Amino acid sequence: MNYSNNARQAMEAFCGTDADSISERLSLPVNEGRIRVRFLDKEMDADTSSGMVTAADIGTEADEDTLLAVLDYLVTASAEVKPKAVWVSPAQLRGPGGRYDVSGYLKDLKDFDDDAIAMCGACENLGGRARKGADCSYVFEVLPGLPMWFQYWAGDDEFPASVQFLFDETATEKCHFAALENIMQAFVTRLSSFVTA
Repeated sequence: MNYSNNARQAMEAFCGTDADSISERLSLPVNEGRIRVRFLDKEMDADTSSGMVTAADIGTEADEDTLLAVLDYLVTASAEVKPKAVWVSPAQLRGPGGRYDVSGYLKDLKDFDDDAIAMCGACENLGGRARKGADCSYVFEVLPGLPMWFQYWAGDDEFPASVQFLFDETATEKCHFAALENIMQAFVTRLSSFVTA
């Protein structure tokens, strides 16, 4: 894949990391320097000799957002910090005065054409657990110990469609804020792959 400078730098930084140490810290399986971790609905292998992240079943290279999220998680995540089930927006995770506009992700979900039933079906296919609230409301364990709550409201004659992402307040103990942006983008890209023709 033609990765950006950020992705290539992350891969270079990950090269040579101690796979056994990461495996022990996060209780993840490791085989010949490849650490296996679940990202959404797929098992991924992160190779400490190349920095490459691939799908474990077929070996295809991860998209850039998945790669950045997985590598950041493996380097950053604290296994000692457990989710508290206290949900906050990305803006709240940014700290005092933080702002964050998630409406931009709607353009990647436009193929659902305001069909909340299709959106719910895609969330189920992606391994989400239904929750009350919104027209489509699902919780995903994006990475081990890192849950994300996705909420979608379909548009109508009066209001446009809207979307909300919520994370456990411990999310930044699992990865940096920038990686949360990668997670949200990887999520909507993956969700869109389930749109039925």
